[in-house]
Amino acid sequence: MLDGIYSPDIYEKEPLKILVILSETYGYGKYKMTEIETLPNINTLNPSDSHVAIVPSVNNIAKLLWLLFYSFKQNKLLSKSEIPLRYNNTNKLKEALLKIAWINVKKESGQNSRQNGSIVYEHAIRNKDILIMQIESISPDLIIICGDMAMRSLSDLKILGQNLKSSCKNQIQINESGQKIIHLSHPSYFKDWGYDSI
Repeated sequence: MLDGIYSPDIYEKEPLKILVILSETYGYGKYKMTEIETLPNINTLNPSDSHVAIVPSVNNIAKLLWLLFYSFKQNKLLSKSEIPLRYNNTNKLKEALLKIAWINVKKESGQNSRQNGSIVYEHAIRNKDILIMQIESISPDLIIICGDMAMRSLSDLKILGQNLKSSCKNQIQINESGQKIIHLSHPSYFKDWGYDSI
């Protein structure tokens, strides 16, 4: 997953603009990525890319986003019985991803399947100005921060505001700009990202 707004035309028309922030790009194994500055196009997601919505973390976030957009469109909270079968439809999940923006605190893939928190934090310090510029240009209404290290670094460095607390997991906080911010577990944490939890 690359940094940026996947489809500016789609994002611009969304009544609820969502930004997802994670610690680092998914690049372990065959999806290895290098520094984002070397990539030719950071603002495009090709819906036919076979790895999108197959990588477990991306798949879980796509499910959450699809349900969020569906609930928003219905203008109500959904009960489990109201969730359509296409909740697991890969094409629908990819469509949900096309509506959002996505950035990573660390702009390169990890070398291992597990992230190194201290390295992510160092990158947050190094990328602070870039992160601020990205968030300001994306101008989201809702920011979903997935993972403790992403949240801790953004909170400590006051990238999203002065009074953001990293200890308020699963709770909505509002910053000085009026943006709603929620801190969730990393989507690879199966206990918080099972079917019922999503």
